[in-house]
Amino acid sequence: MSNYHIRPFNPTDSDYEAVVALQNLVQPNRPNSVASWRHWDKSRDPDRAFQRWLVEQDGQLVAQGWLMKTGPTSDKYRFDIHLHPEQQGRGLAARFYRHMVDVCLAQQPSALITRITENETQKLHWLTKNGFDMVMRYPVSRLDVAAFDATQYADLLAKLAAEGIEIVSLADLPTRDPDWQRQTYELDYVLMCDVPLPEPYEKRPLTQFVHEEFEGPTFLPGGWIVALAGEQYVGLIALVKFGEDVQTLDIAITGVIRSQRRRGIATALKVRSVEFAQEIGVRFIETNNEEHNPMYQLNLQLGFQPQPADLDMEQVVT
Repeated sequence: MSNYHIRPFNPTDSDYEAVVALQNLVQPNRPNSVASWRHWDKSRDPDRAFQRWLVEQDGQLVAQGWLMKTGPTSDKYRFDIHLHPEQQGRGLAARFYRHMVDVCLAQQPSALITRITENETQKLHWLTKNGFDMVMRYPVSRLDVAAFDATQYADLLAKLAAEGIEIVSLADLPTRDPDWQRQTYELDYVLMCDVPLPEPYEKRPLTQFVHEEFEGPTFLPGGWIVALAGEQYVGLIALVKFGEDVQTLDIAITGVIRSQRRRGIATALKVRSVEFAQEIGVRFIETNNEEHNPMYQLNLQLGFQPQPADLDMEQVVT
């Protein structure tokens, strides 16, 4: 790779600090932390092959990338690369992409998938030129939390309460239900199966789910909010941190089981999540949704503003 040196990532303090600093430079609106990266590395499924690679120039980190099986039983691989802003247009993207694709192909997958933002024209050009096609588009939307007026939804919340729907966060739920972890886990799986994805969603073991979601530095108990119909868990929204900073939170999932839809429960969950974000001083909430997912239109109705969309690009290996 000319004057670039590519090597595997080492789980040392220096490598973690360098790669997180680069990631935060590339995605300043989604600030990560070394603690969150270390936790993810320790809790990810050991049955899903994973590798991370670094590119250095004159001893400085200029790019990082990773690859991972899409699921324990899948034969597809997902990969991604991120370049230092000063490296844009210098040919590194094409060279690093070629390396990552070749590493993936050595695993003999049926397909390769990568995600880019639609305004990353350099990446898009290389991918389309090398046999990748867009298979899904995910519009991103962002809410100015301070500008949100929750009072306009008071009637909806009162109506649902009268109908027996309770909105409870995981900050309070453990005192009411000793089985809250398993119940939330099962609900999350049911909802994830309805999320449009380029490959089927595979269920994680309960212990892994709990470790990944509830025991790491990105977990906000007040940001995980459940809708209950009596003792039944019927809806969920999960606000998570990217790192230790709470200036911007991500919506990991919003969903309602099919039998309880079209009652306004998803709206109520989102309203409660924004109220929580206001309480802890969050500036923005960000999320993405597959473009035909009704949740995207609901976000816009609530005041979320469109951002450049994410694209899933796939190459079928023959």
